[in-house]
Amino acid sequence: YALFMAGKQWGGSYAAAGGAMAGVARMKDFNGDVLKAGDSWTDNRYNPSYFSPGFYTAFGAAWSGVNAANYPVLDACDQQFSGASDGLVPDWCQPTGAPMAPSGAQVTSGTLCPEGQACYTYDAARTPWRIGFDACTGGAGASAYITRLLTKFNAAYENGARIDLMKAGWGSTGAALETAVDNEMAFIGPMGVAAMASASGTAMRDRAFR
Repeated sequence: YALFMAGKQWGGSYAAAGGAMAGVARMKDFNGDVLKAGDSWTDNRYNPSYFSPGFYTAFGAAWSGVNAANYPVLDACDQQFSGASDGLVPDWCQPTGAPMAPSGAQVTSGTLCPEGQACYTYDAARTPWRIGFDACTGGAGASAYITRLLTKFNAAYENGARIDLMKAGWGSTGAALETAVDNEMAFIGPMGVAAMASASGTAMRDRAFR
């Protein structure tokens, strides 16, 4: 995507290089139109925070089915994680939406997700940035997810004005993990991007920026 941006700014071969890189990703990192966990992964595993719809729109016609295929997976992961459709997704789920515990080592410092459980930690925390970016750049599928997410966290943090207190880790009950620390920018920054995409996010956006 940075190469596409450079092509817009300076012309030259940047966009062609970006298109070539995107083409390899399209070939290797998807089962049909649905994201895989990586080009060497063959199991039934899905990471919501890898879904980058705002980028795919810029990559051209070969990507036209990806957003339509992956937004329903994101919604299913949201619904089945806590049963509340509140914007919380687990770090890992199945393409059906069923939550999955992480496989192997994963960054969970400051969260202490119970071993063997699915949680919203340092992978899932990127999701508001990915979907917020799509919304801010005119993506048609982003608004429903953004609305659910902001409804939850506006209610939890003084209409978003104290999003700096957001806990770094959330469980399948929809509540913050008891051991999670606050003031983690890996969580607050993505929420600020999501808040940029909605009129209901003004206080959250400004607090995240400050």
